[in-house]
Amino acid sequence: MKKNILTSLALFLAAALLFVSCRKEDEAAVMPIVKTLTITGITDSTAIAHGYIVQGAGSVTEEGICFSSTEKLPTVDAEKAISTDETAEIVGEMKNLAYKTRYYYRAYAIHAGGIEYGDTMSFISSIRLAVVTAAEATAITGYSAKVSGEVTDLGGGTVSAKGLCWTRDSLPTIKNDSTIEGEGLGIFSSDLTDLIGGSTYYVRAYAINEAGVSYSESIEFTTLNYAPIVTSDSIRDITKTTANVYGNVLYTGGANITEKGFSYGTAADALNTDVTVSGTTTGKMSASLSGLDAGVTYFVAAYAENSQGRAYGDTLEFTTVANIWKFWVVGDYNGWDNSDNALYLLSTASSTEAEGYVNFTSTGGFKLTTDHSWSDPATFGDQDDDGINSGILVNPGANILINPAGYYLIKADGENMTYSLTETNWAATGSATPNGWPDPALDHDMTYDQTNKIWYTALTLTADELKFRANDGWTYNFGDNGADGSLEYGGANIAITIAGDYAITLDLSTPQNYTYSANTWGIIGDFNGWGDDVNMTWDAGNSVFTADITVASAGGFKFRANDSWDAPNPNYGDIDGNGTLDTEPGNNISIAPGNYTITLDPWALTYTVTAN
Repeated sequence: MKKNILTSLALFLAAALLFVSCRKEDEAAVMPIVKTLTITGITDSTAIAHGYIVQGAGSVTEEGICFSSTEKLPTVDAEKAISTDETAEIVGEMKNLAYKTRYYYRAYAIHAGGIEYGDTMSFISSIRLAVVTAAEATAITGYSAKVSGEVTDLGGGTVSAKGLCWTRDSLPTIKNDSTIEGEGLGIFSSDLTDLIGGSTYYVRAYAINEAGVSYSESIEFTTLNYAPIVTSDSIRDITKTTANVYGNVLYTGGANITEKGFSYGTAADALNTDVTVSGTTTGKMSASLSGLDAGVTYFVAAYAENSQGRAYGDTLEFTTVANIWKFWVVGDYNGWDNSDNALYLLSTASSTEAEGYVNFTSTGGFKLTTDHSWSDPATFGDQDDDGINSGILVNPGANILINPAGYYLIKADGENMTYSLTETNWAATGSATPNGWPDPALDHDMTYDQTNKIWYTALTLTADELKFRANDGWTYNFGDNGADGSLEYGGANIAITIAGDYAITLDLSTPQNYTYSANTWGIIGDFNGWGDDVNMTWDAGNSVFTADITVASAGGFKFRANDSWDAPNPNYGDIDGNGTLDTEPGNNISIAPGNYTITLDPWALTYTVTAN
């Protein structure tokens, strides 16, 4: 019995061992199944590929990713990235890839029975930065240098721009000063300009492709010293004999400033007088030029010097105030208002004697002032206070007397300290006037308009000549040398080319700028198709110009001088329709059908329209 039990136990153990042995052989016999997955982290030289062992992982002795740029079915005999992941996932980092290259890859698993592969997939490695180099600087001056560069490798992309960048810092970028010297591969060079002397510069070549901006190693060079950089900025406070000038030393040129200032003269190419400014630093500077001549044009430039020489800013031009005297006439006639509202006398650049015309409506006194301070040096009066005008000026002096009232020519010489008063009454005369060239009794006297400060009259003139004269004599007379409406003492006769009734005006209110006008007046409008003017005639009894017109249909009209729209011939409308003409071109004057008498006062700028 015991023997049977032992025999049965032995058979059971043998069967158990046989069962276990069969299970191990079955597991080892399962073939791995491998799947290739996506790729991540692609750069220009690396990429990470993924895979997975679907079954049979226990039999795998090595797993990873194999890859090739030439074989579409890469094997482990080519390049491979062994996975260190201890799970069924396969992760392999492919290294030392070529940029912008297509690679084929697949997951693999090695087991006792061989090698299993997943499906083949592919990817393209990224573009990399272009490769660019820079050569040493050449042709170095104080202001410039030449540097060459070369793009030797496009990085698998397209170089859209290349050039140089520079700064006085150690690592310039394209955000600093830079050039653009084309595209693609090859050698290029740039002239670096507007550099500062005696300064160290750093330069890098650059190239731009799809991967970004690449730079060469930085090179450095030092510019030479040069003359300073200077600007001439402005000229201010110009008087007869002085002027203030302003400039700026922007840079030393790399060497110490030894002198700075301003050079000036009366010719742009002969700045032969220097005014130095203290100091040897950069920055703004100014100086006062004195001892200048009145009414003379001068040229001036700022300068600075260093060991390399003298440098100038731009040459500026100015003219000193002419030796012109201006006196305000301040007295009883204007309530002793010593301001710019007062009338004044003015000299010319060629004479120290100032003159002007003032109408005094009553007797009284006045003084002359050169400013509005009433200070003694700026106030001029008569030397005596005895009720008699001496013609001698002193500071501040007694009142200069006016008696009788009238329209006076006043002359005053601030250097010789003299003055004179001449009462004047003005008239028109000449072969064009009704009385011809006169004896004194036949002058055509003019009327003074205090409001407009003009003399005026109306005359029927022939096509001949005209002048203005004072006090029925030729001591003070005006003609027109330029036939331009400006008057000169003793000037040429004024030509009247068309006969007609004229409104004549003499304006002596602006010293040294005396003018006149002699205008015929007409009416033009819709009633005559804006054609030829209907000429107006002088109505001496009513002191107006007048004309009759017939209007067939409603429309508008204007007044115009000398049958012309061209300047300086005036024309007037009435924007408001209130009977007062506009000095600027106004609207047409509206008029209804009918027959009318129209009048015009060309001095008061008023008109009437009366239906007949």
